[in-house]
Amino acid sequence: MATACFHLRLCPRFRAFASFSSRPLLATHPRTLPLPRTAPATPLAARTRRGFGSSTAAAPLTRMTTSPQVSSRFQELFYTRIVASISNSLTKLLLLHGVAASAPPAARTRRGFGPSTPAAPLNEDDDFATAADLRFERPLKVVQYPDPVLRARNKRINTFDDNLRSLADEMFDVMYKTDGIGLSAPQVGVNVQLMVFNPAGVKGEGEEIVLVNPVVYKFSKRLSVYEEGCLSFPGIYANVLFFGKRPDTVKIDAQDASGAKIKVKLSELSARVFQHEFDHLQGILFFDRMTMDVVESIYEQLKVLQTFQGHHQAELQIQVFVELFVGAYTAVILVLAVLLCLVMYNINEIIHRNFTIYE
Repeated sequence: MATACFHLRLCPRFRAFASFSSRPLLATHPRTLPLPRTAPATPLAARTRRGFGSSTAAAPLTRMTTSPQVSSRFQELFYTRIVASISNSLTKLLLLHGVAASAPPAARTRRGFGPSTPAAPLNEDDDFATAADLRFERPLKVVQYPDPVLRARNKRINTFDDNLRSLADEMFDVMYKTDGIGLSAPQVGVNVQLMVFNPAGVKGEGEEIVLVNPVVYKFSKRLSVYEEGCLSFPGIYANVLFFGKRPDTVKIDAQDASGAKIKVKLSELSARVFQHEFDHLQGILFFDRMTMDVVESIYEQLKVLQTFQGHHQAELQIQVFVELFVGAYTAVILVLAVLLCLVMYNINEIIHRNFTIYE
């Protein structure tokens, strides 16, 4: 994880930490250890590309004619691998306890907050969902942020049977019970390319639409702004503005619950609902498309959701502490190795001087 870069407006408790650099730690470090005269003073990145960071055996110690210096291997290993690792782990810990909870993973990536990114859209060559991927338990429950299933990759469907139709029916039932107008399969813990929606939001009214493996092939040029909510973010509503407004009309290639290929044109609210659910199928959450100011306005509500999903946070804390321990332990070993090299050098110098005196 690159060291984070952000302005701490989201969490007042961390205003003392003004900013982090998005560049590697060594790139911002004004002082580096001098290189031996036998090593060219090339940039660190170039030395890394040429294999200076590889696990090759160290050259045997010989008497040096200049002042004691640490080799480029130690320099690179210490700064790029040890110090950067500890710094990154500390950054994770800081974000975990404050700033990171205020923005969605993809939004944090855009603003330098972390490496998390939405799942890449599936290509035609990717694996299709298996029977196990389509298995679900009744009654379905809506998955809430920050459950990682919302960011997981969703596989395409090529099995159209009673199980798939039952899944779609169950999704409609959950949608109506939670006063929603659209729902995607990952929101109920099933990572496949399936969505259902009914802009009327009432069973028996409007039109129930089931789309399998949808692909958008045309957006309208006319854009609009709407306030959006999401069943995975209960009680949170905000305008989606990032990357501009949502198109008013979309044209889609998809399949229905029986597997028949269909072309659909959706406009206004139906298009809006589809685009929201289509984002879910790509691992994109609705505040990934919000401005920073809008994300800040829902900060406290996101913190509440983070609290309810505390078990995920606890697992991440354990992982970060393990990384810190390993990095610190390695740094101590490396420092001891450097000190040993310097001691050996001094012993070599003393022996050489004694021989010189005797001569």
